[in-house]
Formats: sequence, structure tokens, C-alpha cells
Amino acid sequence: MLNQERLQKLQALAQREEIGAFVVVPSASLVYLAGFNMGLSERPAFLLVPQKGEVVFLCPAFEAERVRDARPYLAELRMAKDAEEQAYMQTAAQAADLMVAAIERKLAPGVSERELQEAAIEALKEAYPEAEVPFISIASGERTALPHAGTTDRRVEDGDLVWVDLGARINGYVSDITRTFALGPLDEELERAYDLVLAANRAACQAAKPGVTAEYLDEVARAVIREGGFGEQFTHRTGHGIGLEVHEEPYIVAGNQLVMQPGYAFTIEPGIYLPGKGGIRIEDDVVITETGAKILTAYRRDLRDS
Repeated sequence: MLNQERLQKLQALAQREEIGAFVVVPSASLVYLAGFNMGLSERPAFLLVPQKGEVVFLCPAFEAERVRDARPYLAELRMAKDAEEQAYMQTAAQAADLMVAAIERKLAPGVSERELQEAAIEALKEAYPEAEVPFISIASGERTALPHAGTTDRRVEDGDLVWVDLGARINGYVSDITRTFALGPLDEELERAYDLVLAANRAACQAAKPGVTAEYLDEVARAVIREGGFGEQFTHRTGHGIGLEVHEEPYIVAGNQLVMQPGYAFTIEPGIYLPGKGGIRIEDDVVITETGAKILTAYRRDLRDS
């Protein structure tokens, strides 16, 4: 079903930028505008959004280059989530919280990363049968020092750090959460690193509001970790936009002078990674409000021994 309000905004943008028409290929942007999607094939279909007049669906498509030149404007339009989108994202965040809870309940020495992953997926399907799992990654022990470690058959041991990075997709919208747990006491360096990551997460979430830039939020989180002596061990950007896609604009990174506006949705996910020892990341989904930011993901962030 075509979303007339979003299409009208896109046509207003076309008039402002003196763009004759937008051609939208099957993608998350098509879902955003038309409420449906389809796979690309030898008989592709396109949504044609002219600057003025009737929106039509055309097949076959032509002038693919013009389609690729439409994407930055659609990304701009999609950054600000409306009330319906925010409600969908809140549900997806609640589903992600539930998945993390299922993992923590099962977390114990001898359990494999794969078994923890299966527990999360089972819990999601039971509570939200319509939901999808766009991604899930669980790392334990020294593997937590790899920011993008994938799930393996490794079994958790006493004294391990374990982080879980996962999301749920409901009504087309996704969530993204990371939590870090400890099985038993940690050494002083890892304890200090955890405290710094948590402080960086809180500082950036509190600083998020209309009018601040994306690079400012990145620096707020990065400064906490740098001043704690782990600056070089925070090796990735502070966050990325989230919505119909797991990674979309805005990107919370140095050099991005984009000014935050109400409705912008993104992650805050500082981390510290110590090769050969372990890593810590705490990630939440936030949406800019009129006066600050709302944190969608709610699962507790404190480090607790199992």
C-alpha cells in the first residue's frame, strides 16, 4: 500500500532539488514508500515518483543510472522516522531485549555459543512468530576481542567474557543490541574497560538531542574511553543509523557534521578490544526526540557475574 504522506514528502524534496523524478528499485526504500518488496530478476519493476503528478509502477525499468542517483535523497528522507516507524522499532527493540534475556538465562560454563544463539532464536519465535532474525553473533573468551566475531561451537568457560550482538525484524523494521557478560571475576584491566564502555554509552545517549552533530556524539563517547587510557582500543565508529536496514544513515562517526533532528534513529555502541584478552561492547538503539533522545533497547547494562 502506497504511503501517501511519505510520497508527498519525496515529491516536495524533488521540487526543492529540481529533480524530475525518483525511480525506486526493489529495496528497503521501496518498502518505505510502497509497503511491499520483491526480488530483483530478469523482469525488474520500479516505482516512478515524478516531481508532480501521479505515482506509477513501471515494468520493465530503464535508465538504471538514474535509479542509483536517487538513493542519497531517499536516505535523507528515511533518516527521520515517523510515529508509526518508531512504534515498529520499539517493538523490535523489545524483541531483542527478550532474546538477550534468553541467552543470559542459559549462560553457564560448558554451554556453546551456538546453543546460546539457538536459545535466543527459539525465544523470539515463541514470543513473536512473525519476527525475523536479521543477524546474531555471540563471542566468548579471547574471541570477544574481535568486534565482528561470528558465532562458533566454542564452549563457554569460567572467567570468560561473553558478548551478544543481535537484532530482530518486525513489520520490516530492525533492532540492534549488544550486551557483555562475565562468568566469574574479571581482572582489573577488563573491569576498568567495562566501566569505561558503560560510561561512554551513557554519556553519548545523554548527549543525543536535536541540534548536535553526529561527529559530536562520536567524540563524546570516544573522549570517555580515551581519557581512561583505552583510546586506541576503541577501533570502530560509535554508531550507525537503523530502521528498515541494520546499517543506514546517519552514521555516528568523526567527520560527519550532520545535525541531529527529531526522528533520527541510530545506535550508540562504544567498545574496547584487547587482543588476546577480551573485548567489551554495549550497544543501544536511540531515537532523537524534540528535547533529547529515547532509548529503545532496555535490557540491563551492568556487568554481572553468573
